[in-house]
Amino acid sequence: MNRSPFKIMIALALKLGRLVWAMAIAILIGSLGHLLASAVPVLGALAVAKMVGFDINISYAVIGILAVCSGAMRGVLRYFEQYFNHYIAFKLLATLRNSAFSSLRALDVARLESKKKGGLLTLLTADIETLETFYAHTLSPICIALLTSITGVVVVWSLAGAPMALVTLLSYLLVGVVTPYINHKSLNKTGAKYRDSFSEFNASFLDDIKGIREIVAYNAKDIKLREMQYRASELVAIARNHNMRSVRAAALTNLTISMMSIIALTVVIVSIEQQLSSMGGVIIGFVVILSTFGPVASLSALPSNLAHTFKSASRVLDLLSEMPDVSPVANGENIEFEYLDVKNLACGYKDKEIIKDATFSIKKGQTIALIGESGSGKTTILKALLRIREKNSGDILYNGIDISSINTDSLLDNVTLINQTPYIFDDTIEYNLKVAAPDATQTEIEAACARAAIHDLIIGLPQGYLTRAGMQGSCFSSGERKRIGLARAFLRKGNLILLDEPTSNVDAINEGIILSTLKELKKEKAVIIVSHNKSVAAFADIVLKLENGVLTPLNQD
Repeated sequence: MNRSPFKIMIALALKLGRLVWAMAIAILIGSLGHLLASAVPVLGALAVAKMVGFDINISYAVIGILAVCSGAMRGVLRYFEQYFNHYIAFKLLATLRNSAFSSLRALDVARLESKKKGGLLTLLTADIETLETFYAHTLSPICIALLTSITGVVVVWSLAGAPMALVTLLSYLLVGVVTPYINHKSLNKTGAKYRDSFSEFNASFLDDIKGIREIVAYNAKDIKLREMQYRASELVAIARNHNMRSVRAAALTNLTISMMSIIALTVVIVSIEQQLSSMGGVIIGFVVILSTFGPVASLSALPSNLAHTFKSASRVLDLLSEMPDVSPVANGENIEFEYLDVKNLACGYKDKEIIKDATFSIKKGQTIALIGESGSGKTTILKALLRIREKNSGDILYNGIDISSINTDSLLDNVTLINQTPYIFDDTIEYNLKVAAPDATQTEIEAACARAAIHDLIIGLPQGYLTRAGMQGSCFSSGERKRIGLARAFLRKGNLILLDEPTSNVDAINEGIILSTLKELKKEKAVIIVSHNKSVAAFADIVLKLENGVLTPLNQD
C-alpha cells in the first residue's frame, strides 16, 4: 500500500495509545530543557551588556547562579527527556512486534506461502527495530521544535521588535520546514531503495543458507559467491549514495542557518542605526535567535534517518492491516467425518480460475486418485478441501454440511493434508511425530511408524526416536521424509487424508514402500491422493483426471 510520509507519521503516532501521557511529559521536559539551554548564552549576553554599560537590573552573582542552574537543569531534563522517549519506543516496539506476530498467525496459509521468509524475518526484526528512530528521536523533537519556536518568536518580539521577530519566524520556517522538505525529496527514494535492497539481500542470503547442500552437491559455490558479492556490492553502492545525499542535506542545513544568522545580524545593525529598538534588546534578541536554532536544526536531520524508517514503517503497517483471504470459522458446526461431496467446484486466484468444474464423492474406506499434469491445479483442489484457499463457486459438503459452516478446528481435526515435501523440524524424530498428536504414547508412535515402514530404520539409529532430524530433515532421504509424513497421518484421528504427490522424487523401492503403506492407510480412512504418476491409480477405487480445469472419470485398464 502506498502511503505518504505524513500518513505514516499519523498512523505511527496513533499507535501511542495509553502511552500518550509519557509522550506529553517527554515533550514538556524537552521543551523546558531547550529553553534552559538557550538561557545560558542569553544570560551571558546580559552579563556582557552590563559590563559595557547597559542598564541591567540584575547583579553578576544572580546572572552567574542562573546560568549555572540553567546548565545543570538542562542536563537533568535531557536525561529524563531521553528516558521517557526510549521508554515509549521500547514499549511500543514490543507491542508492535506482538501485533506483527498476531497478524501473521491470523493470515491464512496461502498468504503466508507467498511471502519470502527472509523478508518476514527482516520485517519482524530490523524493520520494527528501525521504528525506534521515530518514537525516540522524531515525534517529540517535532513537538519540542514547535513549542520552542513559538516561545522564541514571542521573546524576540518583546525584546527586539517586529522586524527581528519576523526574521526569527522566517529562520525557523526555512530551517525547520523548507530545508527538511527539500532533504526529504532528495533522500526518500534512496532510503526506501536501501531498505528494499537490504530486505532482498537478507531473503536471498537465507535462501542460500537453506539450499547449502544443493550448492555444495552441484559445486555451485563460486557462482553463489559471485552472486552474493554482486548483491553486497549493489547494497553498498546504494548505501553510499544515500550517505552522500545525507551529507549534502546536512551541509544545506548548516548553510541555511549561516545565511539566516547573517540576515539577522544585518537586521540588528539596521535596528541599532535607525534606533528602532533599544540596543540591549536587539543584541539580546539576536543571541536568542542563535541559541534557539537547535530544536529546528534537528528537524533538518530527520529525513536522513526517516527515509529508512518510513519504508520500514510502511511494511510493518501493511502487515498489521493485511487481512486473510480465508477467515477461520469459530461459531459453526463440529463434524465427525463420514463422507464428502464436492459439486461443481470452481476455485483459483482473483485474476485466474484454475479449477472450473470438479465433482466427486468419497466416504471412509474409499480412495480417490486425482491424476493430472504438473501445474494442472490438483493441489488447488486439496487446498480448497481444507479452506486454505476459498472456493469461487460450487459446493464442498462434509456430512452434508457446507465447508464454510464448519468450525475450522473441527475441519483440521478431521482432515489431514500431507504435503508433497513434508516439513521436518530441526528436532527429534519423536517431536516431529508428536506434531500430529501431542498426546501420543510411545507405543502409538512406534505402531504408526511400523505401519509407515519407517520404524525399523528409526530404531537402528544411535538414539532411536530421540535422534535429531536435522535442518528440514537433512538426516533423511526424500522417501524417508515422506514416510515420516505418513506416520504422522496414522497418528492423526482424522478420517480423511489428503496426499499431495506422495511418490514424486523417490526411487522405485521407496515408491513401492509408500504405495504399500497407502494400502494400509485406506483400510480405515478415506484417502484422496493427487499425482501426475498413473502408478498410484492401481490401488484407488476411483480415478479422476484433471485437465484444463475440469475433473472427469478416467477408465482404468
